[in-house]
Amino acid sequence: MKLTSAITAALLLAVCLPSVSVAKEHEVIITGFGFFPQTTYVQPGDTVKFLNNAEYSHRLIGEEDRWEVNVNPSERKSLTISSNFKSRYNSTSGSLEDGILSLSPPPQEAESD
Repeated sequence: MKLTSAITAALLLAVCLPSVSVAKEHEVIITGFGFFPQTTYVQPGDTVKFLNNAEYSHRLIGEEDRWEVNVNPSERKSLTISSNFKSRYNSTSGSLEDGILSLSPPPQEAESD
């Protein structure tokens, strides 16, 4: 009887509790031509690691100067995504296109037959 009550309580708790999202780690590679991927889909709590494969340093600046990451050649630097995060960023060290860290869900991939 006690076992049945414990199992029932555990099942109710599992169903009633909100789902807990697990923070993910993403990598963005800085090349001499831009960011790969150009758009990365993130959620608050996730970590983005910027890997600089270019031959010169990059100073990455977030939209509205909300964040900054300096990355030397062959170096990797991390940024943790917060809830008040602004998504666009660029490098002041070159004419690269903006990168995007999107809080939107990623687009659905087409199913193959």
